[in-house]
Amino acid sequence: MDAFTPPIWSDGGNASFFLGTDQQGRDMFSTMIYGSRISLIVGFASIIFAMILGVFLGLHHDSHLSFLCSSHTIIQVTLGR
Repeated sequence: MDAFTPPIWSDGGNASFFLGTDQQGRDMFSTMIYGSRISLIVGFASIIFAMILGVFLGLHHDSHLSFLCSSHTIIQVTLGR
């Protein structure tokens, strides 16, 4: 069974399959997105974690009641020393 379709910018390309299909007729764009879902989840999770940590450190940077009150302490905690 040869169901290969070239990408849309090549001769014989189909507008329904932007990156074309493989020899078994599977859409290549959908295959790439499906295969990268774990990487996308890890990437977005790290962005959300960094945003939460940055907001927390930013809000507590000027607080005199917090143990994270000086820039030196924040740098040392960030570096793991």
